[in-house]
Amino acid sequence: SGGAVTVANGLTLSDGNLAVANGHGIDFSAQTAAGLQSASATGELFDRYEEGIFTHAGNSNMTINSVSARGFYTIIGDKCFINGFVRFTHSGTDNVKLELPVASKGDITSPANGEQESPTITWFPSVNTSGGLAQLVAAYISSGSSHVGFFNLGTASGLVANNNCDSTAEFYYNLNYKIA
Repeated sequence: SGGAVTVANGLTLSDGNLAVANGHGIDFSAQTAAGLQSASATGELFDRYEEGIFTHAGNSNMTINSVSARGFYTIIGDKCFINGFVRFTHSGTDNVKLELPVASKGDITSPANGEQESPTITWFPSVNTSGGLAQLVAAYISSGSSHVGFFNLGTASGLVANNNCDSTAEFYYNLNYKIA
């Protein structure tokens, strides 16, 4: 009670959970950090894990079908992994977007926002572009954002807008991004 405890030959919990106080975690600093390719550890404390379901929301002119109303997320450390599919009807010319369960980390300056802003290819079978990559788009989450946008990879360019999609559209995604 109140002090550190050292256990010499491992610790076994026969029942129950190991609860860690808020702001603390499992410290891996006793291990040897990666040393190849000029790697240097920036943290060795495992301090966050969460998994759950979030409700899909898009732009104001998207109506998301109830069969695809939710996505799944897992947070491990400072990364959020999301996956699912979205089927929607729409109007207008707003850019298609998907709200995230947790906003991305903001103001990343090294290396030039590249830690989370790199795109991930996503299957978007009902987008109306042309060319060999017509149904693939690049899903892009920018620094400090609460949503993901989609860029055309076919001969069309720019963001996918509602009017670039079939009247009932859908996309499938599996993304990860850095969070605060």
